[in-house]
Amino acid sequence: MKKKSLRKRLMAAGIVLTMATALLAGCGGSEEKKEETSEGEKKELVMWTFMSKENSYGKAFYDAVDAFSESSDKYTVKIEQIPFAQLVSKITIAAQSKSLPDIIQVDGCDHASFSAMGIFADLTDRVKSEMGKLEFYDGPLESCKYEDKLYGLPLNANNLVLVYNEDMLKEAGYKEPPATWSELREYAKALTNESTYGFAINAIDDEGSTYSLMPFLYEAGADWNTLDQGADKALGLYQNLVDDGSMSKEAFGWGQNDAYGQFTAGRAAMYIDGNWRIPELEKDAAFSYKFAPIPSCDDTGKSATVIGGENLAIVNNDNIEGSWECVKSLYNKEMMNDYCKKSGMIPTVKTFAMEDEYFTNDSIMKVFVENMEVAKTRGPSPIWPQISQVLRDMLQEVGTGVSAEKAAANGVAAMQEYIDN
Repeated sequence: MKKKSLRKRLMAAGIVLTMATALLAGCGGSEEKKEETSEGEKKELVMWTFMSKENSYGKAFYDAVDAFSESSDKYTVKIEQIPFAQLVSKITIAAQSKSLPDIIQVDGCDHASFSAMGIFADLTDRVKSEMGKLEFYDGPLESCKYEDKLYGLPLNANNLVLVYNEDMLKEAGYKEPPATWSELREYAKALTNESTYGFAINAIDDEGSTYSLMPFLYEAGADWNTLDQGADKALGLYQNLVDDGSMSKEAFGWGQNDAYGQFTAGRAAMYIDGNWRIPELEKDAAFSYKFAPIPSCDDTGKSATVIGGENLAIVNNDNIEGSWECVKSLYNKEMMNDYCKKSGMIPTVKTFAMEDEYFTNDSIMKVFVENMEVAKTRGPSPIWPQISQVLRDMLQEVGTGVSAEKAAANGVAAMQEYIDN
């Protein structure tokens, strides 16, 4: 198959050409000259984030950024919240109109697509010279790269585990969580009754569902570009759980919050979730719960999880120096560890995590930290949104009754163009 240029592939994937034109013409900043600040007045930097200050996860981040504003003599940061579902389109539109902010928090899987379009500043040399001694986890750092250059830094990290109701498992006679897919099916069936399903997962048509699917793909021996090597097995697990009556068919319309709600309400004995839920579970779960690695695939013996988290990128405009000072301030051990403890996240700097007993000895956090050694990132790819859609389409087909084998075959065919190019 004849290869397409990156720009044509991005156009075909739905990224507007005028975005690239606008960026090439003036991604260094607006055509209008920025207003100079008065002597002694701090320069305002604008940051976009999808985090909400109304929960512990977001508040910890706002507090960390506010601490920079209070300590800096030159800069203050105005945080603007953009709903997660609107962020990608908001960035795209703002790029065309040259109205981007100075710093943007992006989901790790979306980072490469914007780096490819020239939106973000290349931080490779700055990181090497000013932060070269920091040892980042490979997966999170990889999500910030495009063509071997660094266009941002990973802010925090999370990964997925199995969360289970310890009381329900004990009542069913289980002392340990399921370790394999076959055990997961066994446990889920035994734990299912008139009011409770044995297992819940989010499988709605959104990125969160791709995220939850990826560990099972990895364990089956597949990835997005090798779906023919195990996607049918991963999808088959979903199908088997539904056929067993152990997972609700409604799961294909559930987002992450819905699956979480089923668990905390006692309507699901086990579900898949990440460490960002730790503060919420402490408040909402009126029962004993525990965390365990995602059960491994019987056929391959593989255990896997997927890395998630948010990255910080600096827009390629006139405020790079100030933005860099802000971003850099978040990467010291005291600041990062404090933020991550409050938000339930994992420091992206490995040495920070390893030097703090909370992340190495805490019975809850150590499960997630140990998982970081086997966790894989999604992509990275400049066309990840389109790749993710193919994966979600497979899930949705299974949800409508299409066999796992057929849904996987459809996914392989749909993904072929991306593999070839």
